[in-house]
Amino acid sequence: MRMALFEKAGNILPLLERLESCKDAYAAPNGRTVENRVFLTETLVDLLEIKIAEQERETLTDILTQLVHEAERDLRHAIADRLSTMADAPLQLVLALAHDEISVADKILRESEALGDIDLLYIIRSKSHTHWRSIAARRKMGDRVVTELAKTKDFPTALQLSLNDAIVIPAEALDHIEQIPDEERELGNALLRRKDIPQEFSRRIYQKVGERLETAISQMYVLNDSDKQAVHETVLEFHPRDRLELLMPSEAMIKTAEIFHQQGRLTVDLMLTTLNRGQSASFIAQFAQFSGLKLRVVYDLLTSNKLSQFASICRALNIGKVEYAKLVLLTKEARNDLTDYTRNDFIVMKDRYELIDRLEADKFLKSLKA
Repeated sequence: MRMALFEKAGNILPLLERLESCKDAYAAPNGRTVENRVFLTETLVDLLEIKIAEQERETLTDILTQLVHEAERDLRHAIADRLSTMADAPLQLVLALAHDEISVADKILRESEALGDIDLLYIIRSKSHTHWRSIAARRKMGDRVVTELAKTKDFPTALQLSLNDAIVIPAEALDHIEQIPDEERELGNALLRRKDIPQEFSRRIYQKVGERLETAISQMYVLNDSDKQAVHETVLEFHPRDRLELLMPSEAMIKTAEIFHQQGRLTVDLMLTTLNRGQSASFIAQFAQFSGLKLRVVYDLLTSNKLSQFASICRALNIGKVEYAKLVLLTKEARNDLTDYTRNDFIVMKDRYELIDRLEADKFLKSLKA
């Protein structure tokens, strides 16, 4: 080791001697113990943290990089784990470890703040899918890096990006991800749970998922034209649309609600089940049949968040206070209600509901039907 180069930095010489001693101990027969590996790694880190001149720093980095190249895999792995947490670790040393086999490079690629976007782009272009997937899990990377990863068209890499909530996926990257086959819908589902996905992209994903679902149902069951239309309408209900389109029932939903009503199956429990499934448009069709009100009246009541009027209607229909509270909770999204209800809120809500005069509630319901 080039000790003479560090004569002016007397504080580093003991550490260099210790490093040489650690290397010899580790290289000795039966020397590859956990204790020796930890001691060698800690000595290396101590050397990196010491204050020395820039020229001496460069020379030291060269020495340590050479040590890493000559080290066994388990030692390189230990050094990489330790350096991954050092923001000011020498870039030359970090890059050497980042280009190593993935068992060594993984933590450096995922966590090292010493790696910049340019470094990451070079690694993506020069290494394989194992390195891409580790980079995709990073908490910090720019749009260019995310897009470059998406361009690989590697499914696990794209899935890791989709699950990474610390980054923003730019539009260009989404265009590449959308082209990746996703037979199990795992990638599409992960993307739809993200908050940074544009509505138009979500619409296309829903459309693809819906088409596959309809095809799968048609292959599993023998359906007549009416059944196929009902399946199509149900799938469409889960597509992202504007609130008017989303909440206005289709003809199939209206017809289904009429049939339930005629058969005596249209109950409050059925409507609660419908809401629990997230089918707000079907609920509006059912509630219109249940109450005898026009669809548009029920729609306006919900979308305008006229909760006091909704309470009066429910009271007139003899809906219990517990069921009313459940209806309020399950129609929050349809009513665009941002209230974060507490248990006490529901207690007060049920108490106030029971105070509504039944005769006045009946009059109000009749006035809406006029």
